[in-house]
Amino acid sequence: MRPGRPHPNHLTQRDRRARPSPPHPPLNSKTRYRDHTATSPESGIHLVFLEEPEAHLHPQMQEAFIQRLTYSVNLFPRIDAQMRATMPGQKGAVEESSTAIDSSPRWNAQFVVTTHSAHVANRGHFADIRYFRKEEDTVESGSEPGPARTVIKDLSQVTGDERFLRKYLTLTRADLYFADKAILVEGASERIFVPAAEEKLAARRPGQTPQHQYVTLMEVGGAHAHRFYPLLKVLGIPALIITDLDPVDDRDPKIRKCLVSESGRTSNQSIRAWSPEMADITVAELLQLAETDPPIAGGSMCLAYQVPEEPGGPCGRTFEDAFALANRALFGIPTGAAPAEELEQQARSSVETRRSKVDFALDHALGDHDWQVPKYIRRGLEWLMAQDGTATKADVQ
Repeated sequence: MRPGRPHPNHLTQRDRRARPSPPHPPLNSKTRYRDHTATSPESGIHLVFLEEPEAHLHPQMQEAFIQRLTYSVNLFPRIDAQMRATMPGQKGAVEESSTAIDSSPRWNAQFVVTTHSAHVANRGHFADIRYFRKEEDTVESGSEPGPARTVIKDLSQVTGDERFLRKYLTLTRADLYFADKAILVEGASERIFVPAAEEKLAARRPGQTPQHQYVTLMEVGGAHAHRFYPLLKVLGIPALIITDLDPVDDRDPKIRKCLVSESGRTSNQSIRAWSPEMADITVAELLQLAETDPPIAGGSMCLAYQVPEEPGGPCGRTFEDAFALANRALFGIPTGAAPAEELEQQARSSVETRRSKVDFALDHALGDHDWQVPKYIRRGLEWLMAQDGTATKADVQ
């Protein structure tokens, strides 16, 4: 060949630019999986660790990511079954090849996701979640903190209505998993009022209030708070449940609502489901328990319901009634001695003439600040302050 002439198989730089590149295979997880299983008849245990994906995703994409990951986990075994059902020596139907599939599984992967995002954690089933909590041991004297240790809790141990809990945590974007402490309230009135009550207590006890910790406030409704008891017990975080006394006259066949002074029992499921002993507890017995401080506390949970502002005094049946009795002058209720039934009726009448419950709470929480926190809420918040809830934790799904 003459010197200086290019070899016939040699391409100049211009030729390379003009010649199209071979197409790259698409980055498709299903295609990649098929290629892998075709060359690797036997597979070991595959672990895929995803550390805090929320650092790279906005909240909506975090939920979509976990949903897509769950879809993939369930998809690949089906692909594997379809491939193996049509392999030589195998029958053509997936159902007929189940024995061979079970005897030598190709899809043996597990995803481990660590997260501090409620959007990610709330999408997981309890059986898939491992909850890491940092706790401090105490030395023998009990006054000095000891070395820290990590406790791993298996949320598959949570009993009860998992479907309801998962739906609630997902729809409300609740951050219960990542809170130092939790407050569960019945309705919008308490949800608006409790932060204002915390501010009042903060002014009296600087540095000792829940505001200096990560406290989640959840509106769960009066008929559903007890459904959270199993989950709260497993998580082990201090939780205050603020609920209504809800007295009823059980002598009436229709079980009508009534004043506390004329009631027999409570219709509140949060109270009745607290323990087997409280399933048929009377209002009189509940008021007797109110002489202790706090009335009902066990483990990491405390139950706060309406109590008289002073022993033997009138008692509200709802938050609005209790607020009026704690601030009689604001509602034109006599402050002197009077029968409890009469004062309870005046409190009920004074709040019924107001606007909606939400407006009632807004008027006092955001407007007028010259009021006293009802005793049952104050004692519950004081109990919560005294609990050690400074542990840090993370979820592993």
